[in-house]
Amino acid sequence: MVEYHAIKSVTRVLKDILTEGVRGPKVETVPLDLINKDVNAGLNLYLYQVERNGRWNNMSVSPSTKPVEARAPLAVTLRYLLTAHGQNDLDAQDALERALSLFADHPQVLHDRIQKIAANSSLARQIEPVRLTMINVEARDLFHLWSTFQAPYRTSVLFQVEVILIEGGQPSGSPPPVAVRQLGTPAIGLDPPFPFIQDVEIVTEVNRTIAFRAEREFAVGEKLVLRGYHFDNVYFVRFTPWPMVQPDQEEVLVRVTTADRTNSDVTITLNPAPGNWRAGKYRVTTLTPQSSPEKAFEQQSNAVIIEIVPQLVSVRVNGNAPVFDPSQPPERAIKAIPNEHGEIAISISTNPPVRASQNVILMLNSQPIQPDSPPDGTDQIHFTMTNFDEGIYWLRLSVDGTESRLIDRSQIPLAFRAFRVEIKFA
Repeated sequence: MVEYHAIKSVTRVLKDILTEGVRGPKVETVPLDLINKDVNAGLNLYLYQVERNGRWNNMSVSPSTKPVEARAPLAVTLRYLLTAHGQNDLDAQDALERALSLFADHPQVLHDRIQKIAANSSLARQIEPVRLTMINVEARDLFHLWSTFQAPYRTSVLFQVEVILIEGGQPSGSPPPVAVRQLGTPAIGLDPPFPFIQDVEIVTEVNRTIAFRAEREFAVGEKLVLRGYHFDNVYFVRFTPWPMVQPDQEEVLVRVTTADRTNSDVTITLNPAPGNWRAGKYRVTTLTPQSSPEKAFEQQSNAVIIEIVPQLVSVRVNGNAPVFDPSQPPERAIKAIPNEHGEIAISISTNPPVRASQNVILMLNSQPIQPDSPPDGTDQIHFTMTNFDEGIYWLRLSVDGTESRLIDRSQIPLAFRAFRVEIKFA
């Protein structure tokens, strides 16, 4: 759910840096004509311009979202006027010098500080770093800026902060997934001399026969196989959230036993027991202990990217009893009748639970709905449907661009297996 706090969060973070560092002079964020003249020494940080960042807006959309559903955020540059003021001009100059020293020490705003000041803002979810740069301007341009506020000039410097990404308020839709995918590259006849992951397969039972299928999307509880080279001594498979920008992201280590590995493959189950899985992308690597005592560190393989897809565990419509089994014939779709306001309430439970820092959208066919409130880390999320036509709608959940499954690929022929809601007006 979009929260429009990115610009305000930047100002709050910069003010926090100054307040914590200068220790004494009062730090304000007011227009130039409202600066407090009665303090001995003070600093004022004023946002005087917001400008579209042409360099970033010409770049391609972040790979964290699927191209078919991606809407590039608006990238902007913020320009600030930092002013030293006070009854004692020498004290004001000293405060300005300390402020310049602080900003010189913080050319890039650390993500930990953003999390501390504005954890619930879209700025905290931004992957692109936030950089702070001093701007050189001619004196006449600076005087002209002050004259706009009809305020007497005080010693000032200009800074710009980039890049700030502002998300759109309209959720993005997504078409249904393709039925068949082709993954992998042909072998070139050269075996690497170290542990190397060549491909990832999912282990399924098709018509009572164990089958392997190249795949990059997995659900918690499923079994997967890493194909490659030199896996004889692998003792852990590590799953690292990618990109890793949120404090609630945790690595998951899955132990590998002797029975689970051969030289060319490792078979593991995505056990839900650790409880720290989250829907989204993961970097997968294998860990092998070094045999030489002087090389006690572990050897890491190359990394492949997979997705842990969210699973819809149950669906509740208009407060009725939850439905847990999506494998119903179409005539048994969940019935939904709008209330007197034309609204339909849908509550879903998910596995793994959606974290508070994640973006979540419910898809009805290809129409997106945002949650009534941001996720709180539990497995329950609530949505309100409005302005929908009569008909049957397939449900998909998108979490950080990773979608729950609509097609059951574990059987031949392929079949749809997902919850669906039938809307009727009477």
